[in-house]
Amino acid sequence: MTTRALLEVGNVLAILTFVAHAWVQDETCPLRTWHQHLFRPYCQLHVLNSAVVRLLEIRNYILRLEREEVRWRLAQLEEASSAFPSRPPADRGGLAQPLRTLRDQLVRCVDRGAQ
Repeated sequence: MTTRALLEVGNVLAILTFVAHAWVQDETCPLRTWHQHLFRPYCQLHVLNSAVVRLLEIRNYILRLEREEVRWRLAQLEEASSAFPSRPPADRGGLAQPLRTLRDQLVRCVDRGAQ
């Protein structure tokens, strides 16, 4: 993938994170705050708003996944997080711990739903 394509994928993931945040939280940060801190160099607020609506359209405005889809995505997350060392070097941050934390939270959530 080109650098531009990777940037685009990252921005789409960040927008979907905003949507998830808005869906599950009682008190949320408005889109303008996300734009101010994350997206300002990337696009204008009205473009970001249009991107949110377009991603919702692509998902047919369905903000949930079937249990099997969650399990598949969890397996992908587990595989991705296993590629990171268990402890990042002391002089740099790393994604390993946040990915493992997210993975563990999803596992607990899936396990609770299966009971």
